[in-house]
Amino acid sequence: MILKLSELNIIDTELATSIAEVARLRNILAHQYLDIRWEYLKNFIDEKVEYVYKFLKTVSDFVNSI
Repeated sequence: MILKLSELNIIDTELATSIAEVARLRNILAHQYLDIRWEYLKNFIDEKVEYVYKFLKTVSDFVNSI
């Protein structure tokens, strides 16, 4: 779904790729909570959380424009 938003030129490719990684993190947390890869979580917090905010703003701007 997220990558499709990029294909439709609603969000840029870099943002779509980063948000797809966030979705992957969500799946790890939801389905493998006993085997969490702590280094992956640290990397997300250090480097990727800003993409969540950018994604939310981009989608909000798009919704408000229609």
